[in-house]
Amino acid sequence: MHEVRCDIIKNRLYIKIAGYISEQELKETADKTIENVKKLRPGFSTINDISEVKAGDMPQNTADLVRAQNFIHVSGGGRVIRIVSSVITKNQFSKSGQKAGSEKDADIAASVEEAERMLDKK
Repeated sequence: MHEVRCDIIKNRLYIKIAGYISEQELKETADKTIENVKKLRPGFSTINDISEVKAGDMPQNTADLVRAQNFIHVSGGGRVIRIVSSVITKNQFSKSGQKAGSEKDADIAASVEEAERMLDKK
């Protein structure tokens, strides 16, 4: 399961990936991410909820994940907050972020609500 949306007023991108995700779904998620990023202004924040993904649920080929993360980076993406439940999954997304050229690592939150509060404090 995956969901991608943006809040133009708050200038935020929301990505949720849960359970097993196929390579096709990962491609669709990357495509939706890029579509939504195009609606946002540089400096936008990203809340990425991967709390329901287990290490074995992600495909081996993460080229589309890297493609989406790279697009976020080159489009002027700002702060990234991830909701994670597994250190392995957190590391998998961090590695793909490094491949995408993103030099900063994501902050961690326990829930989307906590991530919202973190971003609202700016």
